[in-house]
This record gives sequence, structure tokens and C-alpha cells, in this order.
Amino acid sequence: MVEHSLSALAATMSLSADADQARNLGLALEPFVLALPEHNSAIDALIAQLFAISAALRDLEGFIYNPIYGRRATSIIDDVDIVRSSLLMTLGDAHKLLGQLGRYGYSPTPGAYHHVWTDINSHFQRESRIGLRARLECYRAFLIDLTHKLRR
Repeated sequence: MVEHSLSALAATMSLSADADQARNLGLALEPFVLALPEHNSAIDALIAQLFAISAALRDLEGFIYNPIYGRRATSIIDDVDIVRSSLLMTLGDAHKLLGQLGRYGYSPTPGAYHHVWTDINSHFQRESRIGLRARLECYRAFLIDLTHKLRR
């Protein structure tokens, strides 16, 4: 039990780093808003979801380290590991796709942004039959549920 508790805490130590990754991806999407005004609402929604995931990860970490609620952390650690693993793969895929902008030089054109935006959307739709936004909504909801489970 103690060993499992230690591994639970070790896994959550990187929730802040995961939160930073989600937030940084949101920040990386901000130039798309100016470059692709016709997609502003969709881009804003993705950015909002990424910031909400960042906040949910930090909130969960806070409850895990809270002396009152943290004792229950072992009851959710397997679920935390699963959602983290999937989330990090999703964030990694999105970062790779955004990295395509680099091949367009220091000042990508709106056409380059459009090409990368299209690639991002089609990649996630093709991979899981749901778009990136819906996938991010699932992660956020799951993280919030895990936090609520600790608070009960």
C-alpha cells in the first residue's frame, strides 16, 4: 500500500508539467486566430479547452497533495495514469502537427496556417472519429470527475 501510494505521488508530480504542456499548446494556437479569422470560434474553443485542462490538472494535483484529500489518491491513480498517457499522446501529436509551420519560415502565410489547421483537424478526426475539441472535452471532464472523486 505504501509503495503504491509513493508511485501515485510520483506520477502526480508531473501534473504541473502536463498542465504547462496543455497551456503552451493553447498559446501556440493563438496566432491561428489572426491568420484564420473564418475559424476563430473553433480555434478559440480549442484554446479554451486547453486552458481548462491545464486548470483541471493543477486542481487535481492540489487535491492530491492536500493532507485531507490526498489520502484517497491511491484510489484514482490508475485512472490518472490512463488519462495522462492519452492526453500526453494527444498533446504530442498536436505539437508535431503545429511544428509543420516551421517549414514555412519565420512568417508563415495565412495559407500555411490554413494547411496546418486542416491537417490538425483531419488527423484527429481520422484517428478517433472525433475531433480534437471533443477529445479535449473528454479529458477535461474526466479530470474534473477524478478531482470530485477525491473530494467525496
